Amino acid sequence: MINDVVPEGKGVDETKMALGRRFLLMRVDQLLNFLGLKLLPKYELKQLKMNGNTNPEACFMEWDYVRDCPTGWDVKPPEYYQDMIIRAYYA
Repeated sequence: MINDVVPEGKGVDETKMALGRRFLLMRVDQLLNFLGLKLLPKYELKQLKMNGNTNPEACFMEWDYVRDCPTGWDVKPPEYYQDMIIRAYYA
């Protein structure tokens, strides 16, 4: 990821290390696992799109990755997940 952004040249290794310290680098599947969310299957996403869904919150569901099953709880507001990420990054 960083290799795509940083051009080759003098000081490239130092630049990559600085970017790594500055930004939280995480794969999407790790992030969803951390947040306890799962993206709906493609078929359900397609059905939502056909029904005119414009709410991105409807594309996710609460998921328990330990038991590998849905929790049944409603998806929390985006501010909740933003706070989780901020607390994890600055902790």
